[in-house]
Amino acid sequence: MKGGSWFALLLASTISSCGGVPHDKPPTPKETGAVHDRAARVRFGGTFLAMPDGVAVWYKVAGPERAPTVVFLHGGPGYNSFAFERSAGKDLESRFRMVYVDQRGCGRSGFDGANSNYGMQKTVDDIDRIREAVGASKIVLIGHSFGGVVAAEYAHRFPARTSAVVMVDTMPDIGAAIRQQLRYADSIADAEFPDRAKAVHGIVRSEGEPFEKIANLYRTIGRVPLQRKMHFNSGEAQSRMEAIDERSQLLGLTSAKVVKAYVDTGYVNGSPAGVSDPLGVPSILIAGRASHVIGEENIRDAARAWHADVVWLDAGHFVYFEAQHDFVDTVTRFLDDRVRP
Repeated sequence: MKGGSWFALLLASTISSCGGVPHDKPPTPKETGAVHDRAARVRFGGTFLAMPDGVAVWYKVAGPERAPTVVFLHGGPGYNSFAFERSAGKDLESRFRMVYVDQRGCGRSGFDGANSNYGMQKTVDDIDRIREAVGASKIVLIGHSFGGVVAAEYAHRFPARTSAVVMVDTMPDIGAAIRQQLRYADSIADAEFPDRAKAVHGIVRSEGEPFEKIANLYRTIGRVPLQRKMHFNSGEAQSRMEAIDERSQLLGLTSAKVVKAYVDTGYVNGSPAGVSDPLGVPSILIAGRASHVIGEENIRDAARAWHADVVWLDAGHFVYFEAQHDFVDTVTRFLDDRVRP
């Protein structure tokens, strides 16, 4: 990433480290949504639900009307649901009523107003209002990366409205995940980034919050080369993902207010109290063997904390994309035995 404000860097590094794929350049005022045409945001379908505070949240429903309702929660904070919909989502639609949501301030959803309009409590409220809007008494949650934290918070707050939870390459403590990424980058710097290895070692071993250090790391190495080693199992998979994100034209639309709200409330550099409590509903954690975003030890710790079974697939961080068939098969078998319409 070149230049840009502190928040532009903040946004890019958070999305990169926790599940999204941002632009290499800071977003322009148009891209941040100040003058982004609302009609253009629904060119691939979906609609908006106006929340009580005036924020418009985008969602889309697809699949059999009488099937179990499954809500997908993207990572970031700050990514969107387009890539999931265009990969595993389209296969899951044959068996489930899929609901895709761009969380408030992200992707196609609105991001105007005060800082107080953003953060976990508001996002969880949105999910429940969308559940009500689509007429589902209970929902299954699929939470990828930071979306897993959102899913956990929803399940803890609304256990009677949650049928099951599918976590995807995630953990409750995002700060610990970022520390894992820093350690991994430090371990490969000499071999993979020899011209910048000294700078990488200095950043990783310096004082400071994990988030600040990973932001400096992305600025030093660059998004694409670092994500290739950390997020993806192959360069081919990364290229396909980049193409999908380019088609969506949604990258860079997230408001910096979204990121700031999660930083200020402890969701990025650590884990607020209660996030790691047992989920209390049937749960599974699907992880990528080639992912270095969360780490094997952190995945196992998360599964124990949430009382979730672990399934490992041959993929990177975007398990649903790189191992689409196996992911869909795993989710379908898990839900078929546990969830009814």
